[in-house]
Amino acid sequence: MIDIVDLHRRCLLGSAEAQLWSEHCASDARSNEPGPGQRFAIVATHALDNVTALWQSRLPSIPHDDSASVVPRDRTHVGEYLNTLRAEVTELENATDPDVDPSTKRMCRRIACEVDLLLEEASRLRVDL
Repeated sequence: MIDIVDLHRRCLLGSAEAQLWSEHCASDARSNEPGPGQRFAIVATHALDNVTALWQSRLPSIPHDDSASVVPRDRTHVGEYLNTLRAEVTELENATDPDVDPSTKRMCRRIACEVDLLLEEASRLRVDL
């Protein structure tokens, strides 16, 4: 069951992880040689900044305890992160719990769209995630 405390934690974690991966991709974009890998890193940085903003957009409207904190989960590859993120937002969007409101479901659809576009871009560029 997803309650309001869990929803807040998920939004905090989602924001923290998206920001972490955005910074990682930005670093890759600066250090990679020009080519598909660098192009993907640039696109991923922008997409993950959007994902961060989407998660953060829900936080002000969720009642919470200001002492809550999260630690981003350790992932080895951006592909693993994106696949996990896609599964988690799909689960949240499909939740029937009363605390998962229509705004949260819209946010989930928008995040899923960002992830899908990013995965399509990786495939188009033939970048191995």
